[in-house]
Amino acid sequence: MQAEYWAKVHDLVDFIEVSRQDMVNTAEAWGILAPHMRMVLDDFYSNRIMSEERWKLKGIDIGQLKGKQLSYWGKLFTGVIDDVYRTQVRSIAVEHHRHGVTMTDYIASYGWFLNAFEQVLVAEVGCAARRAEMMAALRRLVFLDMTIAASSYYIVYVD
Repeated sequence: MQAEYWAKVHDLVDFIEVSRQDMVNTAEAWGILAPHMRMVLDDFYSNRIMSEERWKLKGIDIGQLKGKQLSYWGKLFTGVIDDVYRTQVRSIAVEHHRHGVTMTDYIASYGWFLNAFEQVLVAEVGCAARRAEMMAALRRLVFLDMTIAASSYYIVYVD
């Protein structure tokens, strides 16, 4: 399939099967995750892999970047998934590519964040069934986000 096969973001939403209930679940999960996100982001950037010299993004204020990431995750998990969102994801992916963040780095980071989100939910949500519903919804939205970002990387690599 070509990266541009997906004409509209709702095509991807339908394919990944993001439901209205998923949006409710991710909003609830975000309410639990948000107070922990500064710590999650600190852990991400202090990870041995992230703190190695190759990750020192020249001219980037990591504190400001963390703020942008916090805002972005909040918008993803509580916002409207539409073509404006798709455009934002694409511009962020292009910016990451410009700073040398590879597709491998990007995908691995999504995996890292999903694991971190799950750790927070395990600590905060006692009901395993409810936690599983929230994680399934988070996973769908993260994969939606990753799919749009990957299509942007594809376009940058091909162009």
